[in-house]
Amino acid sequence: MKRFLEWIGIKGKIHDNESLPVFEEREMWWVSLGENVGHEEDGKGNTFERPFIVIRKFNKELLFGVPCSSVNKNSRYYFSIRIESKNLITSALLSQARVISSVNYETPFSLFFI
Repeated sequence: MKRFLEWIGIKGKIHDNESLPVFEEREMWWVSLGENVGHEEDGKGNTFERPFIVIRKFNKELLFGVPCSSVNKNSRYYFSIRIESKNLITSALLSQARVISSVNYETPFSLFFI
């Protein structure tokens, strides 16, 4: 069951947050992607977060990136990434690449570059 009303409350708090994170290209962050319609990838958990890789930083407030998943599929739309320092394998969901605002950023996934 979709949790749109719950997401609206969290989305309002994110919008009111005035502090912007300092991020760089190739970093991975936890990002609040929300509860989406159709086939767009949703965030997970109470804050609708998902790991997200910064591909291009346009400015301090806008970026292009790719959400990640713990599901690995043999598909041209999934790109497997091994992060040896964290003993982690994740998949970049290439079909879900998008432009987002940096106010959606919650916390650094870790201080490492992809």
